[in-house]
Amino acid sequence: MNILITGGSGFVGSNLIKKLSGLNYQLLVLTRDINKTSQILKYAPDIEYFTTLDQIPSNTIIDYIVNLAGASISAYPWTSHRKQILMQSRISITESLLSLINRLKTKPKKLLSASATGWYGIECTNIKVDENYIAEDNSFSHILCDKWEKAAIKATEHKVEVDILRFGVVLGASGGMLGK
Repeated sequence: MNILITGGSGFVGSNLIKKLSGLNYQLLVLTRDINKTSQILKYAPDIEYFTTLDQIPSNTIIDYIVNLAGASISAYPWTSHRKQILMQSRISITESLLSLINRLKTKPKKLLSASATGWYGIECTNIKVDENYIAEDNSFSHILCDKWEKAAIKATEHKVEVDILRFGVVLGASGGMLGK
């Protein structure tokens, strides 16, 4: 089974790859810096690295795509400039994945795309939140997640199933928000 992972050098991505390596999966990782990422993922020597999705031939079989890419939410204060970086880094990679899916002769079975609990917004209410809940919030975290999710859901137009992963605060002994 072939799995394309974006954001593989990040905290979640590197831990996912650690779990998947050695389990008979062919892992393809999109990264800006192959040298840096291969050092982070040195425990998984059989990874095939790409610096752009255009490097992936259209006859490549990709069973699943895991989209974890995006600038770090917690690295810097959310200035106007930083918000643009956060938005652009998520939307542009998702749109590039849609272009890849469109180009692939065999479509992936599923796109698993990261998002965050920020989609629910920052309003404190007593409203029941379930599968039918529609957030109406003008906070940046909601707008960011909502646009990111809507971009990912467009993969269904190519008959690719989409699962949205709304992460909360990610903690771990070796990083995540705990490291901050």
